[in-house]
Amino acid sequence: MIKKTILFLIVAVLFTAQGIAQESEFSYKKGDVIWVGNSNINSFKTHYYNSTSESYSTRRSSLVSLNFKRISLLSENSGVGLLGQTQMAVSDQYSFQVTYLGAGLLFRQYFLQRSKFNMYVEGNSMLGNNMALADATGSTNSNGFRIRPSLKYGLNLNVSKSAGLFFEIGPEWESDLKTADFDSKALRATIGVQFLNNK
Repeated sequence: MIKKTILFLIVAVLFTAQGIAQESEFSYKKGDVIWVGNSNINSFKTHYYNSTSESYSTRRSSLVSLNFKRISLLSENSGVGLLGQTQMAVSDQYSFQVTYLGAGLLFRQYFLQRSKFNMYVEGNSMLGNNMALADATGSTNSNGFRIRPSLKYGLNLNVSKSAGLFFEIGPEWESDLKTADFDSKALRATIGVQFLNNK
């Protein structure tokens, strides 16, 4: 049974590789639109102590975050677009709450393009409410209406002419609009999918 499973996986990988190799040369064009997205789900338990009954109770919660970008290419190597983020909390008894919302603008520049992968640098800035970017120790003062600029270095893997995977990493800063002291900082790495709408 194990040998048959291994053989099946080898054959599947070979057929997939052959299909990718047969794709025509991949290239971006002016007017193309790129859709990028990813999602994170974090589940955890919180324990509460009831002094009256002298017992502990447990509350299970999940945080679901959604991130997207829409990039319109101005040329083969550069584009501008929109980005958005939201996070929703779901707990026991199906209580639901939107914990933060954010939206902003971005500029992306590709500096290395090949038929199967592309590398880029991106700058963006987002405005939002209760985005709560924490520092390395987990402390944060980032409730309320905030601004969050960031710089990203990314790699696209083009699985086909219209779909692919991406990996990006870069620093993020967050500050109140009035003070501009950027009291919260972080380094974020992201993996997700992208789709290309050819002109």
